[in-house]
Amino acid sequence: MKKVFLGLIVIVVVGTIGYFFKDPIFDYFRSGQIPELSSEMPPTTKQLFAVSIDNSPEARPQSGLAVADVVIETLAEGGVTRFLAFYSSASDSPTEKIGPVRSARPYFVDWAFGQTAVLAHSGGSKEALEKIENTDGLFDANEFYNEKYYWRDAKLRAPHNLFTSMKLLGELAEKKNWETDPLLPFTHHERTTWQGGAEERIR
Repeated sequence: MKKVFLGLIVIVVVGTIGYFFKDPIFDYFRSGQIPELSSEMPPTTKQLFAVSIDNSPEARPQSGLAVADVVIETLAEGGVTRFLAFYSSASDSPTEKIGPVRSARPYFVDWAFGQTAVLAHSGGSKEALEKIENTDGLFDANEFYNEKYYWRDAKLRAPHNLFTSMKLLGELAEKKNWETDPLLPFTHHERTTWQGGAEERIR
């Protein structure tokens, strides 16, 4: 009981000193004003799409990478990398052309499923297709079975000419009643444009 009483005395003394010596934490009490908490929050993701994008020399320049919310680059095979680009339907810059879309890899399946994203791809490695088949709850937008939601650019050489868009993927998700619930809160603020030059050295 004695310790509790002494503890209360210490709290009162410290609080009094802080108040009279204008500690910032007491500013609101001195002014009699309570800070207003804004109820306006940035829009969160309604649908999330993860698109497998080609990065072979023949595929460059790609379309839509600049407006992706998250881009993961990883080795595919033969020393060539591939992107898994995430796009949310709450984006303030919905892109009309994403690609070139290429085949999936097993780790793409893991990353898309981990965020409950719609996985957009064209076929995949044997391991990836097996994982897709055995992953319950995966939103699989394989172009092989959903070709109306993709198109080929006749000016480019296959297989580096397959594209999709957020609008088309959104229509597919709506048709399939896919509702994504990503673990990360993909919120959107005003975008800034990268002004550096490092990307020009990437080959």
